[in-house]
Amino acid sequence: MIYSVLLSLTRSLSEHITLSFGLREEKVVLSSLSREDHSAPSGKIVVSLVNIERETSAGIRFGTHPVNSGQYSRHFPAWNLNLYVLIAAVFPDKQYEEGLRLLSGTVQFLQSHLTFPVADQETPVAVEPVNLSFSEQSNLWAVCGNVYYPSVLCRIRMLSVDNEAIRSVVPGVHTQQRSYK
Repeated sequence: MIYSVLLSLTRSLSEHITLSFGLREEKVVLSSLSREDHSAPSGKIVVSLVNIERETSAGIRFGTHPVNSGQYSRHFPAWNLNLYVLIAAVFPDKQYEEGLRLLSGTVQFLQSHLTFPVADQETPVAVEPVNLSFSEQSNLWAVCGNVYYPSVLCRIRMLSVDNEAIRSVVPGVHTQQRSYK
């Protein structure tokens, strides 16, 4: 499901960039920026997962569902995740301006598509930009190989992970009616 969210974002962004700029080749790829050989796909807009965070603002609830007469199944709580995605214009110095142009198109796409559908998700996922301080940005790029590329960091909110595995089956709580005389 993480893969399908990132793939959906990459494909939608690629389609937008290709059509908006009249390109013949796809310029958007899903790839890691931190490789052992410190090489990233050159001349591309690179979509890369940089962090996964559990969202707890909605609370953590154990689900219960009726199984049969008087019994209920208890499920492990679903995980609501936020994905942090770095979208970078990885272009050589001679193509720096083209990279900035495509990154501008990327930002326009993200601003106009606050949510987008994903095949295996019931509800569309939301995309929002994330602000980083210079220190945080420096740390992020140090992890990605110490080479900075113009980029935007986005949070994809709430991806729900729930395989509905049954934790236990428990009897229901019954109340007994008292009669008062």
